[in-house]
Amino acid sequence: MVARGEPTVKCVFGGWRRSATCRLGQTESVVATAVAGVIGVMVAILALENPVVIGFLHRQGLQDVPAFPLSAAAFGMLIAVGVGALAGLLPSIVAVRVRPIDATRY
Repeated sequence: MVARGEPTVKCVFGGWRRSATCRLGQTESVVATAVAGVIGVMVAILALENPVVIGFLHRQGLQDVPAFPLSAAAFGMLIAVGVGALAGLLPSIVAVRVRPIDATRY
C-alpha cells in the first residue's frame, strides 16, 4: 500500500509536479545530515574540551591538547551535507526509473 500523504512517493508516481516535490525529498535528506553533522562537530569539540580526555592525553605524554580548527569543522560539515545529498539523490533516481506498476507489484 502506498502512503498517500508522503510527498516523495507522490513525486515518484507522478502525482505532483516534480519541480517542487522532488526537491522536498532531497532537502529532507540534506537537512537531516546537516543536523547530524552539527551534532557530530559539537560532540567532537566537547570531547576535546572534556577534563577527563585532557587528563588522559596528559598521562599519555601529550603536553598540549590538540586544537579543533574551524577548517576541520567546515570540512566535516561539507562531507556530511555531500553524503546526505547523495543519499537522497541516488535512491530517487532509481525510483524515478522504475515504472509505477512494477514498484507496486513487489
